[in-house]
Amino acid sequence: MANRLSEDVDKRVLLLEAGGSESILTDIPIAAATLQMTPVDWAYQTEPQEAACFGLINRRSRWPRGRVLGGSSVLNYMLYVRGNKRDYNRWAAVGAEGWSWSDVFPYFLKSEDNRDESVVANGKY
Repeated sequence: MANRLSEDVDKRVLLLEAGGSESILTDIPIAAATLQMTPVDWAYQTEPQEAACFGLINRRSRWPRGRVLGGSSVLNYMLYVRGNKRDYNRWAAVGAEGWSWSDVFPYFLKSEDNRDESVVANGKY
């Protein structure tokens, strides 16, 4: 986001992030589970669930959120998820101007920098 905002040479952007710098472990996707509930994680948990989380302590699920430079990508196995097209369209329908899928999709493509022309052209990925 900061990179996108800073493209305008007339603007200045200050990026603040909680936590410290990443370590060598934060760059290894399979290590993400070992980073949960450590100083690089806000250590959020869900409230006890009545119909889920049966195998978890107190039926509470961990909700990893990054407390490190780079944010939650260090804790989510470096997965990238755009979100559901219907959600964006619903937000636009209730007044979030500029947030429909057709509005945000070009920015997803730009941030992904996918250079496979067949993928970029088909509008699905």
